[in-house]
Amino acid sequence: GAAVFQRRLRFRALAQARHIRYLSETDLMTGARNRNVYERVLERYPKTCKQSLTCVYADVNGLHDLNNTQGHKSGDMMLQAVAKALLERFGSDHVYRIGGDEFVAFAPDTEEVEVRWDMKRIADVLAASGYDISVGIAHSQVDDMDIRRMLTEAEHEMYGQKQLYYQQPGHERRRR
Repeated sequence: GAAVFQRRLRFRALAQARHIRYLSETDLMTGARNRNVYERVLERYPKTCKQSLTCVYADVNGLHDLNNTQGHKSGDMMLQAVAKALLERFGSDHVYRIGGDEFVAFAPDTEEVEVRWDMKRIADVLAASGYDISVGIAHSQVDDMDIRRMLTEAEHEMYGQKQLYYQQPGHERRRR
């Protein structure tokens, strides 16, 4: 009777709390963690690694043009494809959508060369679907880790890639 009812209420409250947390921490369109969580947990990364951390900064190329030429549903599908690839590689705890078309992912205790190889493979798979990403990667040992500096390094490399992308014929950026 009453004990079963109480247990059921407690279980429902727990399930609702878990669902509310998921909604507050997740970018619902892509399934990646959102910017709020990113800002909250960023400084924890150096403490959770044993040896090193590799940081990936990925930006989707051509999203603005795709939205304008084929509609936002096409742009959403592009973002979802990129997020899915990153989530499969890095796991749901380590992928963040930090801006409209920008993602950051972390690979604790993983060699930089392995992450570079995986990101090349991911970029190739996405390219086969007609999607293009620019990627920057930074790596640091735990004893010399400055997470903000790593992110800046990865972001700079990503912008270099993006510049090369937009210098190719047919990818010229329209000035806004």
